[in-house]
Amino acid sequence: MTHSLSSELQIFFRRLWQQRLYFVVSALFLGLATGVAGVGFQVLYAFQLQPLPYVDPSRLVLIREEAPAMGLGTSLQSSAKLRQDLDREADSGIQSTALISDQSQTTTARINGVVVALDYKGVSPQVFPLLFSRPVLGVWPELSSGKADGPHQAVISYAFWKRAFGGNPNAVNSELQVAGQSYRITAVLPKGTQIVPGSSAEVFIPLVVPTIQENNINEFLYARLSPGASLHELNVRLAALTARLQALIPPQFRSFFNGLRIDAMPLRSAFLQEMEMSRLPWLYLGVGLFLWVIAVFNISNYALLRHHAILRSLGIRQILGASRLGIFAQLLLEQIPIFLLGLFIAVPIAGLGSRWLSESVFSTKGDGYHLFPLHFNIGVLVFVLALLLMGVMIALVLPLFRSRPASLREAIAGDERTASLSKGMQRLLQVASGVQVALAIAVLGVALSLTTSALILGYRPLGFDPEGVFYATLYFPPGHANDASLRTVQGALRSVPYVHGAAFASTLPWQGDIMDGNFSSRQRTGMAIFEPTTGELFSLLHIPLEGGQALPPLSAPIQGNPIWIGSDACKRYYPDQDCVGKILHLGPQSSPKTNPISGVYAPISWSLHSVMRHRVGMMYIPLNTPVGQRHFLSTLGNVQLVMRLSPESSAARTEVRNAIHLALPGAVLANIHSYAELIHKRRADFLAFDAVLVVFALLATFISLFGVYVVQGAVQSARGSEYRVRRLLGAQIHHFRRRALAEQARILLPGVILGIAVAAALARAMSTQFPHALLYLAPALIVVLPLVLLVYWLSTWWPIRKVLRNG
Repeated sequence: MTHSLSSELQIFFRRLWQQRLYFVVSALFLGLATGVAGVGFQVLYAFQLQPLPYVDPSRLVLIREEAPAMGLGTSLQSSAKLRQDLDREADSGIQSTALISDQSQTTTARINGVVVALDYKGVSPQVFPLLFSRPVLGVWPELSSGKADGPHQAVISYAFWKRAFGGNPNAVNSELQVAGQSYRITAVLPKGTQIVPGSSAEVFIPLVVPTIQENNINEFLYARLSPGASLHELNVRLAALTARLQALIPPQFRSFFNGLRIDAMPLRSAFLQEMEMSRLPWLYLGVGLFLWVIAVFNISNYALLRHHAILRSLGIRQILGASRLGIFAQLLLEQIPIFLLGLFIAVPIAGLGSRWLSESVFSTKGDGYHLFPLHFNIGVLVFVLALLLMGVMIALVLPLFRSRPASLREAIAGDERTASLSKGMQRLLQVASGVQVALAIAVLGVALSLTTSALILGYRPLGFDPEGVFYATLYFPPGHANDASLRTVQGALRSVPYVHGAAFASTLPWQGDIMDGNFSSRQRTGMAIFEPTTGELFSLLHIPLEGGQALPPLSAPIQGNPIWIGSDACKRYYPDQDCVGKILHLGPQSSPKTNPISGVYAPISWSLHSVMRHRVGMMYIPLNTPVGQRHFLSTLGNVQLVMRLSPESSAARTEVRNAIHLALPGAVLANIHSYAELIHKRRADFLAFDAVLVVFALLATFISLFGVYVVQGAVQSARGSEYRVRRLLGAQIHHFRRRALAEQARILLPGVILGIAVAAALARAMSTQFPHALLYLAPALIVVLPLVLLVYWLSTWWPIRKVLRNG
């Protein structure tokens, strides 16, 4: 028995070595594709399946109010009045609710003798027990702190506790000055948690909404469903509540509430919608599974061809007494090396791929990605194992079907011609080659189109010059967030020899933050990005004026509520006339603010992403006006300081910092960064996703065209005897070549048509996430078609040439 087992093992390993190309190629294709699919599954699991770091997250929902007539058609916010109405409902299906301000503000505070900048946000005290079980330190604020006459209590983040207090437990119960008000710190949040994804808030104070603002749709409303209640039941109740509220609206105001809708959605869905990540995880998984299907399709073809070559030997084994179960066991045993080697390839690819995504595409701290960390866990391993097992089993189906007793007897009785591939089998494999060509064209075409789109977006003209420009966030001392402080800082910087111009803005292009509003003219209504800034920014960044008056410098007084506009927005709001001197209305139709257009500037690129897709252009609002000071400086508590430094050095940065601290005691200047380097990093991060697509497309194309080579090699080898007979009958080489070209044309023409159709369908499906996917598809296909056809011709002509030479 020992001798028999030893003999069987020797035969098994000898067969493995003789057919090593089949095993290595099959394992390589299956392992690569499964690893990529594993990365896609990790992304999907992290964003769609992984529990949020909150207590019983499946019962957490966000309730929103949509008011299209007031420009809030896709709002995720609600009003304090709605929360009051829900709390009064006897059977609402809601256990508890909490309001969270949609804006973070900044201030400075002195902690342990050091002035630090901090971001703070107003929240209902109920939000802490709603989301978390217990704090790291301390106790949650009293619920009465959410009332106007309640105690002033605050909660700080774990990172702020470490940064500002050095992790000292005595931080709890200490006093913290926030915007001129003293708050007692009662608790520290758990490490790594956030209340709003991407929010920079580090200190949370009670949110008290004034009575006059209770109807403003400005806050996020979180809620926890009652035990046993469902989201559908809650939405039915909210629909009934909406109808009752609409009936209470006076007739003269009902037009402003047309289309009013109140509904609830899972908190995870709300987070993903805010992050624009609702569809992208599915795209990652779809890309991986698509590559896996291509790989399995090819190794199945390869397995079928290999099995046909050993069909006679299997038949002989059957004559010698081997059962069909034994033959199946042999075929299954031969798949084990493919499975193990594929696993050895797939697991590292899945692990390293997710790590690379975490450090590149999903590395931006301000986007909330750390709430959805990518981990290679047991679920991912099970997914990888399942795909590998499915792949090797699918590759067994056709060979097993071909191992029927009748097929084996036919293989034994047949001569060289009948043992070769049948005409039907050859036609089937040629059709498979056409499908491979179509897949290669579609995948490579769409990937090239998206990459071209990304490169054009990334390297299109900015409309401004960032070279030599540096920026830093300036945090005002409490009570000093006004234009007078801006003039003080600007005056101090004039004495710094390294500074050659300084300006201020609430945010900067390509920085990542967006402020927009609903503007309307007599001809059009639409959302526009608005930039609160000072006139010096345009000369600093070399943005040319195209019409009207330039935005005045910080020192010049500005009367009224004038705005400046980009020429792209000008053409959309007033397409047939000069917009200088015309009026734009900002805000809802019920209470619009009138803004005359004083000047028009050249258009600029605000960011890489498609933020302009639903926006008409740029608006500029002066910071040194009552509106700019009240709504931006005082509300935000910080501003972006922009300056040209020459020469740039650590000494220059130190002198700038010292000048500001002397001129405005208590102010905090964050780290000074190069504006050009910021834009370079944004481009690199944006193009990282296209690198994923390119790698996927190249893998898919390589697997597909290698499969074509394998199939054509088998088909042409099967015709070897036919070619030899025809040569004996007088056929010339050029006759075989002409026949081969005609046959390949019959394969290629349907493959090209199918490939173009699949490419158009893929690009259209991806256009919701990538608006320019279709725009560059035609030129991409013009480039891809000759390349794919050339590679296909080489992969088919080489086997033909080899057979003809041997014949």
